[in-house]
Amino acid sequence: MSHNLSYLQYGDFATELGNRELVSYSRTFTGVSGSIKEKYTDIRLFASSTDQSIQVDEIPGEGISGLYYLCGARLGIRIVEGSERVYIQVRDRLHPESVLREDIQYRFTDYDISYDGGTLRFKRPVPFLTPDENPVVILVTYETARALKKQRVGGGRAGFKPYKTFYMGATVICEERTNADFWLTGLDAEWRARKNLVFTSEIARTSEELLKPTSAIVGTPDGWAWKIGVSGKVRERLDYEVYFRDADRNFDNPSSPTARSGVRKIRARAAFSPFRGLTLTTESFHENDEVNLQERISVRAGSNFQYKTFNNQLSLETTQVDRSGISRRSSIFVAGTEWQIARWFSFGGRREQSFGDEDIAYRPTLNVLTSRVALNDRISLVAEHKFRDKSFFQLYSDRNPVAHRRRVRSLRQLRTRRRYQRIPQSGHRRSATSLSPAPACDAQHRCRTGKHAARQQTGRFYRLFARRRISTTQRVQIQWTVRTQKRRSV
Repeated sequence: MSHNLSYLQYGDFATELGNRELVSYSRTFTGVSGSIKEKYTDIRLFASSTDQSIQVDEIPGEGISGLYYLCGARLGIRIVEGSERVYIQVRDRLHPESVLREDIQYRFTDYDISYDGGTLRFKRPVPFLTPDENPVVILVTYETARALKKQRVGGGRAGFKPYKTFYMGATVICEERTNADFWLTGLDAEWRARKNLVFTSEIARTSEELLKPTSAIVGTPDGWAWKIGVSGKVRERLDYEVYFRDADRNFDNPSSPTARSGVRKIRARAAFSPFRGLTLTTESFHENDEVNLQERISVRAGSNFQYKTFNNQLSLETTQVDRSGISRRSSIFVAGTEWQIARWFSFGGRREQSFGDEDIAYRPTLNVLTSRVALNDRISLVAEHKFRDKSFFQLYSDRNPVAHRRRVRSLRQLRTRRRYQRIPQSGHRRSATSLSPAPACDAQHRCRTGKHAARQQTGRFYRLFARRRISTTQRVQIQWTVRTQKRRSV
């Protein structure tokens, strides 16, 4: 049933309850859903009885089209057909909660999925890093059938916009579970004080209510998270953003992969362009991670100057990490230039000099040579050559964002090893007679952390050398990469 912009339906639906970070809730059900839209209000409700539970996987891109394995299949859990939602996200390398770009992927058009094997294969390769060194993550949300009986799920969101410059929303979700009912509640608001000045705020709460008060099972204490921020521009020359977010260790919203529990963070950034061709940038943040017992403070300043056909960049970044009572500091100085030789071709290089402890830096000391060939107005072919000092003909692998140096076997040893065991792919070991899964994912089923991630990176590492047939030394220090990127039209 429908009337104007309001409707009431029964069938398969996806819960679209806004794009807020802390109170986001994205799932697929079969049940009743409805929406009421008026001039100042927007109300969305849903209810369902299901035996499904949500699963969220974060898989780092490997520079290949597949196969990418889902955690649910490795755990022997049946994946509900048609319930998956696949996104390719570009995350900030220093701020994982900040999504720089998100592209939704469609089945048959962008990827193919095997529900029995729990694998994804894309139509084109998914890069590991962008040209700006930001990680590319495959975010997959899907439903798994693991409950013994059907349980009720319901909730909704109400939005109120009395003025064009002000919006406020409220979200309430309830999930019936075996031992306790899970509740997710939250409020959010946005106020445009001026054309280029925006204030945002969010507060969310997760809790569990025991079905039997006399039960010996203790429910998880309430978890709170909140975020406030301001962003804007001044005369199109100054662009700035400041926000503060805090989530205690008990906060748990499985539908929001960027709502990191136990993390308190304050961040400020600004970009100033005094005249055409020159941009000055600065950024600082302070992060306290209660889960990993780590405190990180980072300050960065940089500039980008364009002169005729040359694009020059300078930046200095200092990071201090306190982990388990041990304090370490690292600084990275970057200087580089790019020469636009022709309209379709450019060549450049940069030096990334690291001072201090390299194990806390997201990249070590490197020299980088880059060339770009514009195939058309929207697509460019980029080739990069990274190498250490005095090691131009040795390979360097930057698969690990923390830039740990790895030792690998020679190609001859690798070929001998392949006779008995194939190269690991996405955390699986294959032999001639059996297929044994990798260790189970962590509690939150996020594939980018733990031993599983290290095994994935090692698998990509070996495949690169086996395909290229390069004889290497014990220390790998150079990597050739060829990747495509879309150019924005000016």
